[in-house]
Amino acid sequence: LLASSAASDVYKRQSGNRTNIANGESIKMEDFKHDEETDDVYTMTAVIKDKAGNETEKEVMFSVNRFGSNYIFSETTEKFLDDVYANKPKDLVVTEVNVDSLVFNGISYGLDGTKKELKAGSDYTVKQSGGEGSWKEYTYTIKKENFEKEGRYSVTIDSEDKATNKMNNKVKECNIDFVIDKTPPTVVITGIEESSYRADEREMTINLSDNTAVKCVDVILSLIHISEPTRHA
Repeated sequence: LLASSAASDVYKRQSGNRTNIANGESIKMEDFKHDEETDDVYTMTAVIKDKAGNETEKEVMFSVNRFGSNYIFSETTEKFLDDVYANKPKDLVVTEVNVDSLVFNGISYGLDGTKKELKAGSDYTVKQSGGEGSWKEYTYTIKKENFEKEGRYSVTIDSEDKATNKMNNKVKECNIDFVIDKTPPTVVITGIEESSYRADEREMTINLSDNTAVKCVDVILSLIHISEPTRHA
């Protein structure tokens, strides 16, 4: 018995428990390891020879899929999500990778507690690649027009594969969370006006506010020297 995976073209000889049966034997192999690295598409080849020199070869392809999909962000999308805050939306490009084909996929987002289901074709597009004997890839391009409103967004990509694994990007800790903020912060200064004051000290208050979060505050005090006093002899 020989077996190879899609990740490696090298065939490895497989061992197992052999049991005699009528005119032959049965071979029972050990289970695959229960770890994420084992998930793959495999090809197993059985070669049988009898004492007369006759030979038969059979090949079967199968997948091991216990952990479902993984998710990969494009470079632009990854930077956009790392920044968290933005004053204008961008297209989000996410690739879902799975050993098997998907039987269901869908995308939704939450905006400040309100959920909306997106429609394939109008709200996002899906490009599929990978044929028989290889991993399947589904590249989603979620259009920026979905995120024109201000607020906190949380996007979820749900799917189910042929191995009945139900998965989403949040389970795999690939969160798609960001904030759209188009409104500039406000500042109000009290206790002082555009006028001249004669005092050793004066108390003033600066009130700042923003509808999401303030990144930094700079307060600059400038002393403008208009002219030197005139001296008379």
